[in-house]
Amino acid sequence: SLYINLELMLKIEDAALADRMREFVGQQIGASQPITAALHQRRATLANRIRWNLSWLLVSVIDYTVTRRLNLGI
Repeated sequence: SLYINLELMLKIEDAALADRMREFVGQQIGASQPITAALHQRRATLANRIRWNLSWLLVSVIDYTVTRRLNLGI
């Protein structure tokens, strides 16, 4: 969902898998960067705003309609 942000607590009983997932998350955090208001404002060019809105339209409206038809046979 574009509007709901939920967290999930997951207990992994396999120690090897848990270690591997910790490593994966650590790599993802290391490769990420904080998004500040100033950074977002610098990135909010006209071209990016158009791209962001088209992406929103695709994910929230068009993709929902296409996926619903494919999955339910409507």
